[in-house]
Amino acid sequence: MTHLQGISLYVLPFIHLVALGLGALLAYFHDRHTELLQSINLHLLGVYTCMVTIFLLISLTFFSVKIDNSARYFLFLFANLSTIAIIHEMWAGRLRNFVNLMEFYPVRVIGKTSYGIYLYHNLVPEFFIRSPFSPSLPPSYVNVLVYLITTAIITVLSWKLIEKPCNLLKNSATNFVLRI
Repeated sequence: MTHLQGISLYVLPFIHLVALGLGALLAYFHDRHTELLQSINLHLLGVYTCMVTIFLLISLTFFSVKIDNSARYFLFLFANLSTIAIIHEMWAGRLRNFVNLMEFYPVRVIGKTSYGIYLYHNLVPEFFIRSPFSPSLPPSYVNVLVYLITTAIITVLSWKLIEKPCNLLKNSATNFVLRI
């Protein structure tokens, strides 16, 4: 995997098999072995992996540490472990304040449209190649703001025009398949 570069390391599906596998394992144990899972306190794992993830993000962002493939892999790994621990702690009822935050309307909207954000956020800078906001220019707060606003607009349009209508078809498709 070390020959992969840049965006390909981030978007290729097999790169995220660890996250998918960890999520599947957590769901399996939550469904089939709840008592075992509840006896395990993943709180410390969550705290430590969150600390390492934040340390890696700060190091990679503010100290101009070269982001090589191994650093990205460990960042993804620790972020995934943090996420698994947080989800487990929420299921166990130990993070009520965090759950309240996740139920806050703006956060729910971001969660609902997160797939669109994921799809479009890397493409948006390319729309501005021949403009004053070109990604080839040195990074600026204005560029980031323009990219965020553009991503938000495209994501909302995608949700309303593509994703939401497709989601509404799920029930019809399920009923059709069940009748066959």
